[in-house]
Parts: sequence; structure tokens; C-alpha cells
Amino acid sequence: MTVTAGSSITAGIGSASTTVSKSIASVPAGATIVLGIQNRSNETAVISGISDDVNGAWTLNYVDGPDDIVNGTMRCWMAYRNNCSAGTTNVTVTFGGAINSQLAANYIVSDQGALTFDAAATTLDTN
Repeated sequence: MTVTAGSSITAGIGSASTTVSKSIASVPAGATIVLGIQNRSNETAVISGISDDVNGAWTLNYVDGPDDIVNGTMRCWMAYRNNCSAGTTNVTVTFGGAINSQLAANYIVSDQGALTFDAAATTLDTN
């Protein structure tokens, strides 16, 4: 099995807002989109939703998080969506309140079709 990651990670830092959005170009059909989300200003903030303009609302599949950073004001999450439709995808994360946030997004795809996040991570780790 071959697993390929997108050629670049798109990332951005948002000003204090309830949403942060990023566009991921040329997502192949069946890909898993992976998000790294960082809240830089409020350890009590929560994610109230994730959606994109191609696949719609996401089930909040958290791989990790929230992780609170000791002696700092930061909260981090990782989230993903499996078996995405093809096309440029604009992902939006909505928070329960206005925060300063950062979002990193990319996709992974397999020559054997849709993968769970765990299967993709295991394959990438062994290649």
C-alpha cells in the first residue's frame, strides 16, 4: 500500500475571532483531511464545529486534544475527516468564543482507497 501526503501544509493565524478558515487545493477523492488546531489565547475555549464547503459538517473526530500547555495559555487539537470528496476544500473551524487561533491543514490519500486516520498514520510511520 502507498500512502501519500499532500505536497504542502496550509496554515494560518487568525486574529481574535470565533472562526478560522483555510483552503486546501486539489484534495483527491477518498482522501483523509487532517487538521492541527491551536488556540493561543484561552485554555477554556472549545471547538463547537468543523465544516468544509465540499463535504459539509464534520463529526468531531479528535485524534488528540484538547491538550493544555503547562505554564501557558494554549490549547491544541488534532481532527480529521475520512473519505473526502475531490476538489479544493475550504475548511472552517468554529470556536465557542473569540480566540486567537492557528490552523494547519493537509490531506493524506492511499492507492487502496479511503483510510482511517489510524491506518494512514501507521502506514506513513513505517514507510
